[in-house]
Amino acid sequence: MRQIVTAAVLAAVLGGPALAQETRLSGTVAEVFGRQAIVATPEGRLLVTLPESGAAPLPGQRVEMSGERQGATFRARRLDAASGTGAAAIRAAGLPDPLAALQPVEVLTRQDVGRHGRDVIHVMRLPDGAWLRAKTRDGRLIEARSDGAALPEPLVATLLPPGLRSDPALRRISRIVEIDVKPRGEIEVEGLDAEGRRVEAEFWPSGELRKLEYEHSRWRAPSLPAARDRLEALGYRQIALLKQGPRHVDAIALNPYGEPVEVRMNAEGRVDRERLWHR
Repeated sequence: MRQIVTAAVLAAVLGGPALAQETRLSGTVAEVFGRQAIVATPEGRLLVTLPESGAAPLPGQRVEMSGERQGATFRARRLDAASGTGAAAIRAAGLPDPLAALQPVEVLTRQDVGRHGRDVIHVMRLPDGAWLRAKTRDGRLIEARSDGAALPEPLVATLLPPGLRSDPALRRISRIVEIDVKPRGEIEVEGLDAEGRRVEAEFWPSGELRKLEYEHSRWRAPSLPAARDRLEALGYRQIALLKQGPRHVDAIALNPYGEPVEVRMNAEGRVDRERLWHR
């Protein structure tokens, strides 16, 4: 009986796929989604499962990895970015200098072409884990929004004229979370005051204050914690950059199929739309 079992095991091993072996490979990252990546190697494109710890590489970045390969898949036990490639990889992602200086570890992009020019929208994960949404038009930064934290100072300095930063209206905002420069030059600034209330200030192109509004009393959409819970119940994961509108909540997330999307949920808790992002 033992001989029969041994013979069957040998036949299965010799007749089946080769056992996975420790392999070292290098290549260039083509796409990143969650904890997996497509890496172009001299032996072809591989679907790589990234190590559990460490930041994900960027598209365009050269990497060296060791792990187990089985056909066109590779489970990396270790993955290292090739020396000196980080800045080049960020530039390859098409980021202008103020955004590249933040050294994001993950970038999603979407392009829109309208009557005002070609817009490129970037959603970025920063080294500290925070998320940031930014828009450029014809290569110029025109909008930035954080995930609730204060916008990084380099972005505030890029988007706000020096004279505007000392305006009394902006002194009411303790934490700036969004700046939007309109096509005609108007500037909208959103943030939170010292008591945590949302404040919106709008300025004419001349720098004169157009409107100062506390928005806490007119929300009809679900609260952000309630919106996050509802999206999770619907199967969305890695929810970030939630933003509350008058009757809806927008967020960036992975949908139930694992696709990175911008999702809008209405006041009734139903998803009105999804827009796919490209890595």
